[in-house]
Amino acid sequence: MTKRVLIVAPHFAPVNAPDGHRARLILPWLRECGWQPTILAVRPERILAPLEPALMDTIPTDIEIVRANAFDSVRSRRFGVGNLGWRCLPWLAREGSHLLRSERFDLVYFSTTQFACLPLGRSWRRRFGIPYVIDLQDPWHNPYYRQRGGSPPPGGWKYRFAAMSTSLSEGWTLRRCSHVIAVSRRYIDDLKHRRSWFDPSLASVIPFGWSENDQKIAAAMPATVIDAAPTILYIGRVGADMTRLLRKLLAAFAEWRATRPVSPRVTWRFVGTSYAGRTAAAGVPTRLAQELGLADAVVEDPDRIGYLQAIAAQQRSHANLILGSDDASYSPSKLWPTLASGRPWLTCIDDQSTLAELLRPHSSAGLVLGGSGAFLAGEPRDRFYNFLDELARGGVTPRPASPALRDFHADRLAHEHAEIFNRVVNS
Repeated sequence: MTKRVLIVAPHFAPVNAPDGHRARLILPWLRECGWQPTILAVRPERILAPLEPALMDTIPTDIEIVRANAFDSVRSRRFGVGNLGWRCLPWLAREGSHLLRSERFDLVYFSTTQFACLPLGRSWRRRFGIPYVIDLQDPWHNPYYRQRGGSPPPGGWKYRFAAMSTSLSEGWTLRRCSHVIAVSRRYIDDLKHRRSWFDPSLASVIPFGWSENDQKIAAAMPATVIDAAPTILYIGRVGADMTRLLRKLLAAFAEWRATRPVSPRVTWRFVGTSYAGRTAAAGVPTRLAQELGLADAVVEDPDRIGYLQAIAAQQRSHANLILGSDDASYSPSKLWPTLASGRPWLTCIDDQSTLAELLRPHSSAGLVLGGSGAFLAGEPRDRFYNFLDELARGGVTPRPASPALRDFHADRLAHEHAEIFNRVVNS
């Protein structure tokens, strides 16, 4: 008998937001695993994120999608509330309650970083007796700024209010949560450290994934980011937590240029670096380029582009960059699509980070530079210089992808989700 799962994903297609892709990727395969999904999302016009209509082509047409309303962001910001989780909460609660009351569901699955919505799981369990599973794509409570010490967190009083509400709601919600799925083992370890009662046996790690279908659709799309000169492309956020590693990388690039008799025409292009888009001040790549004398070799476009557009650009790039973070638990959702694009890639990461652990089985397919070591000297420097020399001469020859890449395909991840769902309802 097919079981039914209500997937709560406020940021869902056609919205192009990172936390909406996890649920979207596994949808085509869940029914093969005996689970019929229904999506509970927020109306796209109420969401402050770009829309990418082509994402709807990746979803089976007969999947039921229920859209909830949300407070208008312009009006809510007058009261200091812009977060979608708070803006949609009353309508999400009403639509979810209606579905759970009027139809048969075996499980509720929250796949979102809108943490204000997660306490609905415990509320619905008390009212309807239905277990719930939470997917932590980001840590609910992020200790990054507290661990750094002197670095003040952004947002002022809003950050402090969010931290207080998180402390209260996280423990209350997880007390009755049947299972926690996380993209990083460190999220589970941190949770166990904060909550002594938390049982890690009721948690599983399922990293982000990729879809061959996405790659095929993107390959048929026109690329919006194409460079004639040899270019290393990076698509995604570049925050303060990435500054140290990016400075190391660009400084090594500057030294490489200085050792060549004629300055080679190799550029770096950073796209979609800020959620504020063109209204943002000069971003980290631009500031570092000016600091290192590389203004002629670094191009930054803070405007975000669509998920499939990003894949299309990566498939046509000369080389792709994967950038690490000072947050050791950082696990970017764009990692696997980047590796699946089939183009040369390089990365700068801390050796003891989650990202380094994920990339270790794939190191033969790209250039891995350890940010915690001195890759400005010796063999790592030579490998980096050789990569740049080859790129400047006309292009780096792509290396075969690791067979381990298949382990992160969407069908495998859907089966892992289904196994967890089955254990929850059977227990």
